[in-house]
This record gives sequence, C-alpha cells and structure tokens, in this order.
Amino acid sequence: MVLKKPFLLAVVLLCAVQAGLARAGTVTVQVSALRSDRGVVLIAICDAESFLTRFCPYFTRARAAAGTLVVDVEGVEEGSYAVQVIHDENDNRQFDRNFLGIPSEGYGFSNDAIGLFYSPPDFADAAIEVAGDAVKVQITLRYLIDE
Repeated sequence: MVLKKPFLLAVVLLCAVQAGLARAGTVTVQVSALRSDRGVVLIAICDAESFLTRFCPYFTRARAAAGTLVVDVEGVEEGSYAVQVIHDENDNRQFDRNFLGIPSEGYGFSNDAIGLFYSPPDFADAAIEVAGDAVKVQITLRYLIDE
C-alpha cells in the first residue's frame, strides 16, 4: 500500500502539469493581392492587448511575391488573436503613410476586417480562435494609394 501512494501522487501531478500546458498550433496566413515583389511582408499575430502595436507575441517576415504569399507561423498557443499584415515595400520596417496620414503601403487584417475610413478595425472584428490545431487565415491586402 505504501508504494501505491507515491505512484498515485506522480500520476496526479503529471496530469496536472499536462492540463496546465497550453497547446500550440500553426497559423497558416495566405496573403493575396500583393501588388509587387518589392520589399517584405510583415505578419503579426496579436492578442487583444498587443493588437495594433509592435509588441505582438508572434511575428514573422517573408520576401514579398506579387500575387499570393503563404506563410506558416508555428507555435501559436491557444487563444483569441488578430492577424495584421503589412506589405513593407521599401523594407524600412515601418508602416509608411503620406503627409495626410493615409497608408502608402498595403495592409490587411484577419477576417478582412476594416475600420471606418482609414482607421484600423476593432480587435473583435479581426479576431480568430486558435485551438491547438492548424488554423488557416486568408487576408486580402488593401492599397489606398497607387504606385
């Protein structure tokens, strides 16, 4: 009987540890309507607190390719996120705007969410759920200023 208690305790602890571990999945982001192969595409997967900031928990970049680009972001823990994409055509790692504040580079959000006029969408409109498995997100870029 003495041997059963440590074994039972070990099993209970192992189950508790596994239950506490967040499952991680892959978010496949398909970016369409890229107008050129210049620069890079910046992809950020953000929770509600980091949405529209530079401090999103998941970030990657890929060489731009005119048309459609598919990028996998691995290791995304379960939760609610919004994906934001910028086509940084001049590769300066900034979201460029003209003198009126209108974006001069392409951008997009998950669910193809848009805000009013030139403002970004609310997190709730762009939110997706990651549940530990593969999630596919399609984003169509918008360019407000012609080349």
